[in-house]
Amino acid sequence: MAIKSNKQGPRAGKEFILPSGGYPYKGKLPEGRITVYAFNFDAEQVLAGDGDGASKMNGVIPYICNLPEGLEVSDLLAPDQFYILLAARSLSFGASYSFSTSCPACDKPEKHTFTLPEGLPINRVEESFEGYHTFTLPDSQDVVKVRFLTVGDDLSVDAAAKQFKMNARDPGDPGYKFRLAKHVVSVNDGLPESLQEVVAYLSELDGKDPQVFKREIETNQPGVPPLLTIQCPSCSEQYEIPFKMTQEFFRPKW
Repeated sequence: MAIKSNKQGPRAGKEFILPSGGYPYKGKLPEGRITVYAFNFDAEQVLAGDGDGASKMNGVIPYICNLPEGLEVSDLLAPDQFYILLAARSLSFGASYSFSTSCPACDKPEKHTFTLPEGLPINRVEESFEGYHTFTLPDSQDVVKVRFLTVGDDLSVDAAAKQFKMNARDPGDPGYKFRLAKHVVSVNDGLPESLQEVVAYLSELDGKDPQVFKREIETNQPGVPPLLTIQCPSCSEQYEIPFKMTQEFFRPKW
C-alpha cells in the first residue's frame, strides 16, 4: 500500500530580507530578498553528519533556501549565511530561542530569550552602500578601507592560517590576524600585494589602533553583531556576550 501523506504541494517558505540588502550579489538577490525554508530531513542529515560546524553550516544552506543560478554558498556574505540559518531555525522550531549566561558582576545565572531572527540586533546596510567601509586609525592616522567577508573568504582564511601554523612557531591562533587581514582593501590608498603583507602590517599596529581596527569591522559589518549587550536583571550590570548556538539551536526540547 502506497504512503498517503497529508502534506500536499511544495514546501512552504517565507521571504526574508538579508542584512546586506543584496549589495554583494550583483542583482541576483534584489534588495536582499530570499525565500527560506524549515529544516527538512536532507538538512538534518547534513547536521547529523561528520565535519566541523563551518562545513555543516555551508552544507545545509542549499536545503533551506533557493539560491539563484550563478550564486554559490561561497559567494554569500558570512553574516547573510548566519541570518539564513537563524531564519530557518525560526521556521522549524518557532522563533523563540533561549540560552543561559552568568553575570560577571554578581555571578547569578540568567536565561536570555530572543525572537529569531528579528528580535536580535541586526546591522543593515543603507541602499547607498557600495561594499566598502573606510576609517582612520587614531594613533597611526592610517586610512584603512575594508570589505566584508564571504563564506569563501572564511574558507580561504582557514586554509591559509592552517598552512601558516604548520610552517611557523608563532603563539596563538594565526587565523585571528589572517581573518582581519582578509578584510583589508587598501591602507592610505596603497593596495596590498598579499595577505601576508597585511598580516605583517597588522602586527606593527599598537596602542589604540588594534582595538579600533577590530571594532570598526565588527560594528559596521551587516548582520548580527558578534557581541550582544545584556543587562543583568539582578544587579543591573551591563555586559557583552557572544550569541550562543547551543545544542538546542538544532535540537530543541519541547
